[in-house]
Amino acid sequence: MIIDVSNPASLTHPDITGLGFDADGNNDGESIYVGNNRVYLGRAQNNPPTDSFYILDRADTLNNSSATDGILGQHSIGLQNNTYIAGIRVSGDLAFLSIDDPNQGLIIYNITDPINIVLPAACSEFNYSENTVALDSDIDSKYLFAANSSNAEISIIHDLDAVCPL
Repeated sequence: MIIDVSNPASLTHPDITGLGFDADGNNDGESIYVGNNRVYLGRAQNNPPTDSFYILDRADTLNNSSATDGILGQHSIGLQNNTYIAGIRVSGDLAFLSIDDPNQGLIIYNITDPINIVLPAACSEFNYSENTVALDSDIDSKYLFAANSSNAEISIIHDLDAVCPL
């Protein structure tokens, strides 16, 4: 759902404007991040399994209403049923995904090529399982803060530029 908030006195519902994106399947959108003229969408996993991480072109998503308009890349990250991508942050060519799943908590992907979203080997030590339910970063993107529903309540990864050399 996309809502133009530039004039709060005349907000128009997305059902009228047609603005938005509707991915295949019946899985719900759970998280979103907008930056660098891209929209990153994280979804829940239900049956049947579908792609759960999308990278969209911001301009195409705003200008069109077709289910496939603006898709730059999509990836199935192998979520278990009834789990979801709880948060997304992007720093450079890396996407940090928080997963509400006891087996996958934080996953880091190289998104240099949206058609070929991959796990960089140098980052695998940071992919930990702790039901990561929220994610945020500071203004200069030097720290990533992860809230976890099991074990440590807050985890912090320092110096995101140096963590995962590509």
